[in-house]
Amino acid sequence: MRAGRWHNKRRRGSDEHKDISAEHVTMTTSPINRLMIVTVSGEQTSDLIQKLNRDGFYVTVIDSRGGLLDERLSTLLIGLNAARQEPLLEHLRRECRTRRRLIPTQLETPLASAQTLMIEAETGGAVIYLTEIDQFLTLD
Repeated sequence: MRAGRWHNKRRRGSDEHKDISAEHVTMTTSPINRLMIVTVSGEQTSDLIQKLNRDGFYVTVIDSRGGLLDERLSTLLIGLNAARQEPLLEHLRRECRTRRRLIPTQLETPLASAQTLMIEAETGGAVIYLTEIDQFLTLD
């Protein structure tokens, strides 16, 4: 078992490894002791994950639908050390802003059926759950 390290390595031969210096990434030298569960709008997911990966945060993505507008959502599972919590929250504050957009709705009345009305709705943002974890393991 190996805990808390991610390496990007290219296999050479049977058991030899060669580090790819420009691509070599170490997730953290500190143990992972927190799990952040973040639900974001699906349209924000791709850019957010790219920026998180660039800064050494690695995520597992679960696609879903939900909310008042039944829109596409992504739930991100992010393991981290407590010392990196604030930088991660800064990323989320910067990338997951709420915005207003017009949503078409159908209004049915006895006089006029299926009139399309536009309503303004707030979308985006993030819902964040943070929990401490007792143990993080990577099984090889």
